[in-house]
Amino acid sequence: MLDDGRKVGRIYSFNAATEIWWWGVSFVLTGRNSYGDAPTREQAMAAFKAEYEHWLDELTRRSQ
Repeated sequence: MLDDGRKVGRIYSFNAATEIWWWGVSFVLTGRNSYGDAPTREQAMAAFKAEYEHWLDELTRRSQ
């Protein structure tokens, strides 16, 4: 996953037979474990987006 050209995480599936999608926001950015799994790609994308936006919101509040 990219944000303005910067690598911020990944969404991937190891094995198409399992139909489990994994997502993770970069630990380097967040400083915490921000990852999980979902039964569909769309759900993984939604979970990734929610976690990434939560981190961006925290970052914005800390810098004010």
